[in-house]
Amino acid sequence: MNDLQIKIENWYKKLTAKKISYTRNEVRPTHDWEIIMTITFVIVIFIVIFGFYSYAKISSGKLFTATGDSSVNEVKINTDLLNKTIGDLRAREENLIKIKSGAKVPADPSL
Repeated sequence: MNDLQIKIENWYKKLTAKKISYTRNEVRPTHDWEIIMTITFVIVIFIVIFGFYSYAKISSGKLFTATGDSSVNEVKINTDLLNKTIGDLRAREENLIKIKSGAKVPADPSL
């Protein structure tokens, strides 16, 4: 009976497909830490290189340059809107003076 069981197991192993895997199925914390440290080191190196590059560009004056055209533009003022705003401010000032003197009390808008 034992011999028959071994034959059946061998026959079953031949018929079933074996899982083909190219990865090792084990826990390797040292390998994982090596990958984390390598990636961190590469990122730090890129940051340092970018910092030196930025410093060189800024110190040479090539990174932040302003053209002369942008500072020469004329300022255009809407005079109608300015006069209307000044008129509104003067009207408010007159109303405030009337309220302080007690001549005119405006209606309470909260009622």
